Amino acid sequence: MNKKNMFDVGKIYLMFVLLISALVIIIAIYVPGIVKVPLVIAPPEIKSDIVVEELEDGKKLVKNVKEGFSVVVPEGWQAQHGNSNEFKLSVSKAGSLQPDIPTELIDGLIFRIFDFQNKDKMDLEDWADNEKIMDYEKETIRNINFIKTESKMYEEAEDSFDLVPIENSIAVSYFFSKDEKIYEISCVSIGVNYMLYNKECENIVLYDFYLK
Repeated sequence: MNKKNMFDVGKIYLMFVLLISALVIIIAIYVPGIVKVPLVIAPPEIKSDIVVEELEDGKKLVKNVKEGFSVVVPEGWQAQHGNSNEFKLSVSKAGSLQPDIPTELIDGLIFRIFDFQNKDKMDLEDWADNEKIMDYEKETIRNINFIKTESKMYEEAEDSFDLVPIENSIAVSYFFSKDEKIYEISCVSIGVNYMLYNKECENIVLYDFYLK
């Protein structure tokens, strides 16, 4: 076989490989009945235990690879990178009235996950009773058992050190157990649209929160 024929064979093989790859992508995206994994348009950005992947539709997949949970958040939400002794995952959304360099949340939401030791291996309700967590509701969401609490956020009164409720605010917590720990999904929403923000948080827990 001369050099020209070898070159032509190489081109034909390359075109065949590219054609097969294109067909696989088309089938994965459009054929009904096949699980369609969101296409990642940027490689994962790794910052310690937190991995953030940009998805093709503008959403973000935020994972704590050590703790084994992840969330998918809408376009415009921000993910906090790196480890924290205070929380295990943190994402947020700023409302139109939130300053670019905020000192406190005044318009928007913060979604965070905290962990607590459970050395006595208590079940979730016993742990909640032991920690004096009051007025909770039990919920099961996609085979995960939660206890849920709701309250207002509080701030110091202007003329005293007394705590007073913030009118346009809500703090919702979902507690669950995993690997001999108790975790809290905390969602704080503040601002005139606080109930809409809270609904967005609720949708993350209902549809876009995943455990290994």
